[in-house]
Amino acid sequence: HLLQEKGLSGSGAAWKTLIEHYSGNPLALKLVSGTVRELFAGDIAAFLREGEIVFGDIYALMEQQFQRLPAIEQELMIWLAIEREALSVKDLHEDLAHPIAKGNILDALASLRERAMIEVGANHRFLLQSVIMEYVTKYLVECISMWIRSEDIVHLGQYPLIKAQTSDYIRESQVHFILVPVAEKLIVADGEGDSVQKLRSVLTKLRESGFQVSVYAAGNILNLLMYLQADLRGIDCSNLTIREVNFSTAELPEANFSHAALTHCLFKSTFTWILCLAVSADGTLLAAGTTTGELRIWRVADAAPILTCVGHSDEIRSVAFSPDGQRVVSGSEDHTMRIWDVANGVCRHTFHNHTDMIRAVAFSADGRMVASASEDGTITLWNSETGQLLRILQAHLARVRTIAFHPRLPVLASGSDDLTVRIWDCMTGASFVTLNGHAAGVRMVAFSPDGALFASGSEDRTIHLWNTASWEKKGVLSGHTDRVRTLAFSSDNRTLVTGSDDQTLRIWDVVSAQVTSVIRGHTNRIWSVVCVPGTHQLVSASEDDTLRWWDMDSGYCLRTLQGYTDLIKAVAFHPDGKMLVSASEDQTVRVWDVQTGHCLHVLRGHANRVRTVALSPDGMLVASGSEDETVRIWDIQTGRCLKVLRGHTHLVRSVAFDPTGRWLVSGSHDQTVRLWNVHSGHIQRGLQPQQGLIWSVAFHPGGELIACSGDDPAVSLWNIHTGELACTLQGHIQRVWSLAFSANGRMIATASDDLTLRIWD
Repeated sequence: HLLQEKGLSGSGAAWKTLIEHYSGNPLALKLVSGTVRELFAGDIAAFLREGEIVFGDIYALMEQQFQRLPAIEQELMIWLAIEREALSVKDLHEDLAHPIAKGNILDALASLRERAMIEVGANHRFLLQSVIMEYVTKYLVECISMWIRSEDIVHLGQYPLIKAQTSDYIRESQVHFILVPVAEKLIVADGEGDSVQKLRSVLTKLRESGFQVSVYAAGNILNLLMYLQADLRGIDCSNLTIREVNFSTAELPEANFSHAALTHCLFKSTFTWILCLAVSADGTLLAAGTTTGELRIWRVADAAPILTCVGHSDEIRSVAFSPDGQRVVSGSEDHTMRIWDVANGVCRHTFHNHTDMIRAVAFSADGRMVASASEDGTITLWNSETGQLLRILQAHLARVRTIAFHPRLPVLASGSDDLTVRIWDCMTGASFVTLNGHAAGVRMVAFSPDGALFASGSEDRTIHLWNTASWEKKGVLSGHTDRVRTLAFSSDNRTLVTGSDDQTLRIWDVVSAQVTSVIRGHTNRIWSVVCVPGTHQLVSASEDDTLRWWDMDSGYCLRTLQGYTDLIKAVAFHPDGKMLVSASEDQTVRVWDVQTGHCLHVLRGHANRVRTVALSPDGMLVASGSEDETVRIWDIQTGRCLKVLRGHTHLVRSVAFDPTGRWLVSGSHDQTVRLWNVHSGHIQRGLQPQQGLIWSVAFHPGGELIACSGDDPAVSLWNIHTGELACTLQGHIQRVWSLAFSANGRMIATASDDLTLRIWD
């Protein structure tokens, strides 16, 4: 009523938000009402959209109250502003850079409550009101900026800019409200270059002083240098106390950390891309299969690594826990399936039967049976204890992508590129139901934990829900804008989570068949998702090289494990032999000096891992092909990207220049070969060799022919002028990975999955 008399207006929600921002403080509300009336014509919503709630008289009021506080009370308020969430007395005691008795902390907190400067939330945890949080944060930013500019390493060590190991959404808030404003203040005052030099000077002063009490100072400097993208090659951090630093995206070549004490820091993990996930039935363990053939196991609660199992010789495409959590099964592109002991990482069984990569594995509900599905179109059932082959299921007309056992019955479901889902009787091996309706290949299937519902996700961007009692379709879930790769039911049977190449996770209510929330945060396709039993958490793995923990209710990211993907996928020598170009899974192309081993250029621009590189005959240009479906042309001297060639609809696996350097050929998993004009970047000709995925292309030294190989064992040669097939080389019995012409053009060499290398005339 008081504020309405001041000429303010807004919806009920706007009034509620305004009052909550100032915790109902009459003086603060009276002061802010004038600003809302004069600058926003009384429109509360317009004022709230500006995001600034501490200004003018409000700021003066906050400053007056804060400056009157004893030092210990100011310190506690600053820590509550840094943490940005409710804290216990224990949390505050651990945060303080110097020891203070818990009794003194309790007395200070009681005093702050009496002054209405803090609030008490659930479980006796303390937090700041919004208006006070904003004031204290601004005060901290001013102080840290001043301490850096004056090189006051004593005060700079009192507080961190971020907490490296806190929940991701909290750390992102700390970066936004504390670290970035500090960096911006330094740049405004001294410019970016001088600011970097000042930060380096402070780091040197810390190292030379040997002042170990300055707990957070070195960490603050490093976080700022990394935010400013300073060149940290050879940086000397020896003998420093380094705390609360996020090293997960840092590049620190030749850095010196000898005798440094690193605590509470966040680092890159050493795993490469994760293709599949599984969670144990009790929700305590998480298993993952990687592109390097490693099976990794983490503890779910704190992401602590438990086990790494090595044995597969190629990518692991699927993993599953046994019902008792004592074993894990893994299926790989090396055509084998393995069962591992979780207690010690020993491989109990290795199963050899499939003639192509294994796409999916699963344990039966009683754990006695294990199944594998392959690109050879078959599903194999095994005794998980003895390793005995029980049955081979055959009916699908294309590769089998996914399988799932019913949680209570001896029934198996499978999804295939033939657009169907089949339901099998495990005892007889008969397919007794075929589910149709998808318009593209089926990527993932799953039963709800109670077995009442069944879900199938497809490349057609939809999810179909089925009633397992009648196998009638219950609904179609639409909303993803790219293929659905993964899905999982929550343990309470009420929720379905789906992940897609559109980089989103969607949460669906299975009763209403409606989406309840969309989670965004990944920056590349999502490979796998699992719901953690007994919790409201889910874990997702993406091609952005991260493993993320999410809260399903809020959509907040709780934890991120940042993998380190540096596998080199291709190399090519410069014509003069003095330089080497490499293509990496870290999305870069690098140019190396062969004699010194130094990296001359890092070529950045691709949005996914780089699969292939080639150099022009004159050595002036580099061509690279990537899983981002593009080909890029680079100037090798400057490292500048000259052209981006777009047209492929799947990853580019191979590129090659013609002998004149005027033409470039590319082969892709979209099953096409394209001929490009290097100068214009335009497509000159497109070929569809009908060989499945294209793995390798090469120009004949005469420049008239292109050779290409793919999933089909035959190698084809094409005339570039007419686009006609010149000849076919037949002899291999499995896919041909690589080919190369001899320098005189009289021979061609081919290498295949059939374990042979052939030389052709």
